[in-house]
Order: sequence, then structure tokens, then C-alpha cells
Amino acid sequence: MSKVKMKNIWTKYYSIIISIIALLMYLLYIYKVNGKASWKWIVDSEGFGEMCKAIAQFSSIVLGIYGFFIPVVMGKKDRFSEYFWNNINRIAFAKDVRKIIISGIFTILISSILLINDVLPNIILIILIGLMIFCLTYYSCCTYRFLNIFINIIIGRRGESEQNNIEFAETISEYDKEKLNEVLEKF
Repeated sequence: MSKVKMKNIWTKYYSIIISIIALLMYLLYIYKVNGKASWKWIVDSEGFGEMCKAIAQFSSIVLGIYGFFIPVVMGKKDRFSEYFWNNINRIAFAKDVRKIIISGIFTILISSILLINDVLPNIILIILIGLMIFCLTYYSCCTYRFLNIFINIIIGRRGESEQNNIEFAETISEYDKEKLNEVLEKF
């Protein structure tokens, strides 16, 4: 498999892969807690409630940042942002943004439910904490990616002002341009 193909696969699935790894680590921890190891249970920590509050606040703040960035990015008018909006797959982009918002809302809801850990049975706590770890990891990975894209659109590409003055001796043909756009994965 080529390096480019591997990079495309990683870019497409890294948030799921990292989330599954985090969930597997949690399941290993649960196995050790319920097995013969004498590790402490997460919920018995005095800071568990504060951690759940912090996760809910973090997720809420990041969702608020999306509420700020999306209109700013869509309203920006320059060559880079116009090229971005003209060449992305808008349906896939909207679908990805919806996934982020939904995972953020799930993270907030699950961490809020975990605040009443003292009245929930252990099996429910195990499931909810696992879901929260998966959702929070997925949400964080996707958020990093999208905020990076939004920031690049807002501030423009690095070195764009230097590149505006460059004249090219040869431009690529339309055929080569189409071929290149096919190779580059649509967003």
C-alpha cells in the first residue's frame, strides 16, 4: 500500500481508531479492577464529579467555538477560502460537522448523567464511562481537525501573500488539473 493511500486512510479513520484504542484501554482497566488486581474504581475518586463537570464544560465551550467559527469561515472572502468552498464535498463536510456536534452533545449528556453516580448501578456506570471515553476521544480528535481547518481558512494559508507575486512559466493542463483533483481526496 502506498504512503499516500495510508495517509488518506489514517486521515479518514484516525478519530475512530484512537477512540477504539482509548475504549480498549478502559476495558482492560475494568478487567483489572473486577479481576484480581487491587486497583481502585474510578467512581470512588473524590474528584470524579469535578471531572464530569469539567468534561461537560470543555465540550460546551468547544461547541460554542464552533458556533463562532462556522459563520466567520463561511463569510470570509479571499482566494483560499473561495477555493476551499468551491472544491470541498459540501455534503461530506456537513455530515462531518454534524458528527462532531452530535458527539459533543453526547459527551455533555453522558458526563452530566455520571454526576449522579452514587445512585447508578455499577454495570450502568461501566457502560456510561466507556461511552463517555469513546465520545470524548472521538469529539476531541475531530474537533482538532476541524478547528485547524477553520483557523487556516480564517487567517489564510501560510505564505499566501508571498505566493501571489509568483509567476509560473508553465501552468498545468486542464487534464492534469482534473487528474490531480481526482487523486486528492475530497474533504
